[in-house]
Amino acid sequence: MVQFPRYVVLKSKYNHKYLRYLDETCSRVHKFLRYSGKEILTPYTKFEFEQAKCDPSLFHIRCCYNNKYWTSWACDKHFIVAGADEKEEDKSKWSCTLFRPVYDSSHQSFRFCHVGLGFNVVVWRVGPPYGGCLRAQWSVPDRDLCDLSIVIDWDSLWLLPKFIAFKGDNGSYLSARSIDYQPYLQFSSKSIDDPSIQMETFITNDGKIRIKSIFFQKFWKRGTSNWIFADSTDDSSENLDTLFSPTQVSSTVVALRNLGNDNFVKRYSLASKANFLNAGAKEIDSFSHLQMVEPILSREISNLMFYLSEARIYDEAVIVLATKEVTNNFHVPSTLCIPFSYTNTRYSKWASSISMKLDVKTTIDSGVPLIVNRKKIETLSTKFSGEYKWGETITISKTKEIKYEVTVPPTSTSIVTLYATKGSCDVPFSYKQVDILIGGKEVESYLADVVWRVDPLYGGCLCAQWSVPNRDLYVLSIVISWELLWSLPKFIAFKGDNGSYISARSIDNRPYLQFSSNNVDDPAIQMKTFITNDGKFCIKSVYFQKFWRRDASNCIFAEYCETTTQNLDTLFLPTKVSPDVVALSNLGNDNFVKRYTIGSKISYLMEAMKNIDEFLRLYMVELVLSRQINNVVLCLFDARIHDQVVIVLATTEVANNSNVSNTECVTFSYTNNGSRTWASSVSTKLDVKTMIEANIPLIVDGKMIETSSAKFEAISAIQKFKSSIALFSGKE
Repeated sequence: MVQFPRYVVLKSKYNHKYLRYLDETCSRVHKFLRYSGKEILTPYTKFEFEQAKCDPSLFHIRCCYNNKYWTSWACDKHFIVAGADEKEEDKSKWSCTLFRPVYDSSHQSFRFCHVGLGFNVVVWRVGPPYGGCLRAQWSVPDRDLCDLSIVIDWDSLWLLPKFIAFKGDNGSYLSARSIDYQPYLQFSSKSIDDPSIQMETFITNDGKIRIKSIFFQKFWKRGTSNWIFADSTDDSSENLDTLFSPTQVSSTVVALRNLGNDNFVKRYSLASKANFLNAGAKEIDSFSHLQMVEPILSREISNLMFYLSEARIYDEAVIVLATKEVTNNFHVPSTLCIPFSYTNTRYSKWASSISMKLDVKTTIDSGVPLIVNRKKIETLSTKFSGEYKWGETITISKTKEIKYEVTVPPTSTSIVTLYATKGSCDVPFSYKQVDILIGGKEVESYLADVVWRVDPLYGGCLCAQWSVPNRDLYVLSIVISWELLWSLPKFIAFKGDNGSYISARSIDNRPYLQFSSNNVDDPAIQMKTFITNDGKFCIKSVYFQKFWRRDASNCIFAEYCETTTQNLDTLFLPTKVSPDVVALSNLGNDNFVKRYTIGSKISYLMEAMKNIDEFLRLYMVELVLSRQINNVVLCLFDARIHDQVVIVLATTEVANNSNVSNTECVTFSYTNNGSRTWASSVSTKLDVKTMIEANIPLIVDGKMIETSSAKFEAISAIQKFKSSIALFSGKE
């Protein structure tokens, strides 16, 4: 029976890339798995193997980023995605999450067979967007090795802190020392403030480490007699003598193996060379133990962003909080109010599963995600701000009281029990980290929970750099009119100029689109829109579950299965005619679609016009019974106050008939009129019954503030999106 480490990384034998989760929210391949990873240590390349209960030779495979199991994609059962919330061991179901690993000794790698389908998963060799994705396709070995993966133990990989100092078994720090004109590394410094002990680590794509002496500004390299010198300026990872593989000895102690001779580095003395670093140990001993210290004065963590859609709730259990007996001694039923008192204890911690953080004074400012209504996780108003030791558990206990009414039958006793559900949740997150190194240097980093990735603050942003044209075109931008772009509703129906909706009709075994339905409840009229990165649209008939496509006769059929954006005949560009009327041009021939009749084909959707006329106008209707908008977060920091003018509210004359100055109390009465609008600058919302619950921002002393006292609730009223609400209040 095959045994696996609990956590693994999978590397393809075909293209030598790592399997990774695709965190592309707006993409068609969101939650897909693709052999495209170039780096082994990322939050997207970690997978967990869980042995099946029905058969110990089978496994469930869980993506550790979004905490979901491998399963078939609902739209195409052969594609394997990280999309199952729960394990499924029923092999007859398409949602089965069982996989059988088969070892190939000739290639020292594994095939993984989807038990439900009976096919091995392979690297799918097609064009975008599905190229390289995981697909259960063949039941026999592939000659190009597309079905083989190398299994790498995740726990064998270790990412050291970016800035680090090493302390040897003699209690001294490893420091840069120039001796006989050679840049040696010697365990000789006693002070953490010594600038010669500071090192910087760099990780390679396959998880190896390169180490640079900040003092010498050179990389470590194994030299003559296995001494380690800080003398390499080679920025590549080709020289094995400059590469090291870390082995964890304890939470703060590491052993480093040099790949040039596969020996561990150690504190070593020979003749006049005392306590120098040397790659001469075949095995890890006490001289090879390097205690890690981060040379950091302080660390501040902020701008935490929790990815709640990728969160995982687990270990749920129902517990008894309290039990009380209530007795009714009367001969009639009695309703009693029973008070319960219980202690609510919450444990929370911030931790990294890849990058390492040692004992550094850390200040953190963060919201706290909580489980709300069992299956839902929200970041509420609860916040944590203060000093924190990374990975340490914070315990918060609060005593709460609740009252419960119970009706007790005559002359009887009732037992009332208060239950609760206890559980845990994991939420991936990203954050900004600012370190102040010993010596005063400030280092700002942006991290995604588990991977160390140093990104300059200005990366990808506009930067004033050149005064002359740049040959690489960095200074050139294409200007696109925003008014040409229009985002259609996600679920939509189109009504033609004849008053009928476009509906899916199977005629002569072809999936036509015809202006023939007069019923908004007709399921054949339902369409779903998908926007491309450059603002074009693919439109799918929900009834046929196929995309619109123009054929050679310019007729539009709902017959296309692929979600690729390469076929221009499946792409449409919307042109706004009025707020609820659109014209659609097909990119295959740049003509607008229209209601068209030819021969026996009456009121079909075709393409024939270069210009917009009445037959081209499509009235949009959102197929939504009701819409509820809540959890409105007002980004007041990005608010804009404009069109400020001074106006006269009221004028009053005050007369003083005496010969001395007089103080009078003047009363002004005025009406404060205000109007507010909820609107979208990108998405289109049509005339749908909408319920909104939100706080209302107000201008106070020239600043925007959010106030809960001026709260708008349209629970029973209908608020049309983008309409104004007039608010009147008399003031004195």
